[in-house]
Amino acid sequence: MQYIDEGLAVISKKEFKKKLKSDLYYAYEYDLDTVLYKRLYVKYFLGKLDPLSRHQLFSLLTRRNNVDTTQNMVIHYQDTLKAKESFPRRDEIVWNKDGTHKHLISYNTFIKGHKRCNSTYRKKYKGKLYHFYNFNTGHPEQYKDLIWYKDHLKMLRRLFYNNSNNKNGWSVTLFPNGDYFIKNWSMDPKLAEELQNHTNWEQHLSNFKSRYYRLNPQLNPVENPSGS
Repeated sequence: MQYIDEGLAVISKKEFKKKLKSDLYYAYEYDLDTVLYKRLYVKYFLGKLDPLSRHQLFSLLTRRNNVDTTQNMVIHYQDTLKAKESFPRRDEIVWNKDGTHKHLISYNTFIKGHKRCNSTYRKKYKGKLYHFYNFNTGHPEQYKDLIWYKDHLKMLRRLFYNNSNNKNGWSVTLFPNGDYFIKNWSMDPKLAEELQNHTNWEQHLSNFKSRYYRLNPQLNPVENPSGS
């Protein structure tokens, strides 16, 4: 068994367990015939865009996607927006030879999920929700009141994607000042809601940095200003 961290580095079993117990990470096990390994992924991440990245991203979102960058922006991101005919006729579960399984949803369930997502967001959070994609295999960008947006230049993916391995996609909440909250996995609902609404942000950011850099001292910009 090999143990891999979120940066694809091989780590010890002890370090792997330490990170996993911190509640900042989740893990998947992979069987590649010749090797069995477990890999860590970050559940969520907090940060702030540097001024240049913020200017470039916000300008692109405004110009190409008509996004209002003066308010909170919640972006739900999926790598591929599939054509309707790519969906199964009904929801089903497919079992693999190794005993694992995956859930396949119908197009009707896909649309209902997006409608429910929009409705839930309007009731609980401040700002506006957007659905972005990287590739489109033939789906319209608008279906009734639902709209999907192209990630031009793959800028959102380049800035925020961290190999979440979440087949259902991931999300990033952007705030007008450049603060951001990436969510890849389920987490404490109260904490998620406060982060989504930018509530007690400095306190949560300080707590996150303290915990994250304690587990990853080599990534701490204060201790490693040159990035080495």
